[in-house]
Amino acid sequence: MRFTSVAAAFAVFAAAVPALAQPAPPPSPRAVATEVAQAVDQNFFDPARGHSIAEGLRAHAQAGDYDRLADPLDLATALSAYLHPYDGHFTVVYRPEIGTLPGEQPPGGRAGPGAGPRGAPGLQGAVARQNYGFVHTEMLPGGIGYIAVNQFAQIDPGARDDPARMAADAALQSVAGARAIILDLRDSRGGAPAMVAYLASYFVPANAPIFNTFHTRGAAGSEAPVGDPTGPRRLDVPLYILVNGGTGSASESFPYTLQAARRAVIVGEPTNGRANPGGFIRVSGGFAVFVSRGAPENPITHANWEGRGVQPDVAVASADALARAQDLALQRLLDADPQGPDAAELRWLLADSQARAPALRAPDLAAYAGSYGEEASISSENGALVLHRGRRAATLRPVAADLFVSALDPLMHARFERQGGRVVAVTLLTPMGPAARYTREGAAATP
Repeated sequence: MRFTSVAAAFAVFAAAVPALAQPAPPPSPRAVATEVAQAVDQNFFDPARGHSIAEGLRAHAQAGDYDRLADPLDLATALSAYLHPYDGHFTVVYRPEIGTLPGEQPPGGRAGPGAGPRGAPGLQGAVARQNYGFVHTEMLPGGIGYIAVNQFAQIDPGARDDPARMAADAALQSVAGARAIILDLRDSRGGAPAMVAYLASYFVPANAPIFNTFHTRGAAGSEAPVGDPTGPRRLDVPLYILVNGGTGSASESFPYTLQAARRAVIVGEPTNGRANPGGFIRVSGGFAVFVSRGAPENPITHANWEGRGVQPDVAVASADALARAQDLALQRLLDADPQGPDAAELRWLLADSQARAPALRAPDLAAYAGSYGEEASISSENGALVLHRGRRAATLRPVAADLFVSALDPLMHARFERQGGRVVAVTLLTPMGPAARYTREGAAATP
C-alpha cells in the first residue's frame, strides 16, 4: 500500500519536472472551491464525513466567502485553513508548474488504496539526493548507534536492489556493533508506510502482529512488512526514538507502532498528529488538494495518532532529546552489567553528560592559557579552551571546576591543578587512570 504524506510532498516540489504548457488563468475562486469539495466528497476515506466536509465547503463557496481572493495562493491558503481542522493532511496548493504531484490522481477520479505513481523523475532524484531519508549515521560514545531519518522514502521491500531498501540496510549495517540505537525522527516529514514496516522489521520478530491496518472506502490493507530485512534483526538492542512537533505522518507511524509494542522508548515532544495518508488530486486552474484516502488502526491500541500526535514516554525539549536519550541508553547499559568490563567507561560518560558546568568567560579562560612544556599548550579561542599537542588540537568543554572533557575524545579529561589560586599544571585522565601530566611554564608545580 503506497501512500504519500503532504509534508513529504512539499519537500520535493522544487525538484519536480515542470509542465511544458503555460498555465491557464485560474478559474473563479467559487469554481475552485466547488471542485475541491467534489474531490473531498469522492475520495475521503470516510464517505459520510467526506460528504459532510464537502457540503460545508460548498456552502461557504456559494455564500461568496472566497470570491474576493484574486490571488491563487491566497485562495489555496484559505481553502487549506477551512479543511485542515477536519484532517491533518488536508492541504490545497496552487502548483500549475508542477508536472506530477506525489500520489496524484486524475481530476474527478476516485482514488483507490495505494494508487499513484512512485514519483516523477525529479521527485525520485530529490529523494535520492537525501539518501532516501537516511541523512546521518554515527557511532556515539559508549557504543550507541545514531541514525537520523528525515523522511520515509517509497520502497519496494521485495527487491533487494531497490535503492531505498539498500539505503535502509546500509544505515542499519553502519551501527551493527551498537549496544543501543537512537533513531532521530525530529522534523521528519513522513512518507511511505512500506518503509515504516521495513525499518520496523529490523527490531521485531518475524510476523509480529503490531502493524497498522489501513481502512479505505470498502477495503482494508495491512502495513505489515513483505518478507524479512536484509540484515539480522536487532531484537534485544535498546531502542530510543526522538520526536518533536515537526515529526509527521509516516514518521509518526514508526514510533507509534513500536511504542504500542513496547519495543522502543519515545523521547522528546508530542508529534504533529497527522495519521491518515493519501495523495494529491488535481482540480482546475493549477490547484490540487491532498485528500486522505485511508485511516490506520493499530492492532494493540485500536486507534491512531490523528490530531493527538505520538506522546513521548520521556518528555523533554526537542533540543535536549538526543542528550537525554544518550543518558537513558548509557544508564540502561550500566544497570545491565554494573561490574562489567565497560562499567568504568559508562560511568565516566554518564558523569560528563549529566554535568552542568556553566560556560566560562574570556577572563576565566585566560587563567588556563599558556605553554605546558615542549609537548602541550593551552589557548583560548572563540570562547573556548583548546588543548594543543603536536599537530592535534582539541576543544575542551567544562564539566566541573578545573575539569574539562576533550571534544576529540570523550574518554579524555583535562584536570587542571592550582597553587595559590594560579593554574600550574594539567593532567590528562582516562577511565583507566592518568595518561600524562604537563607543568605550566613558569610555575613551580609539584606532582
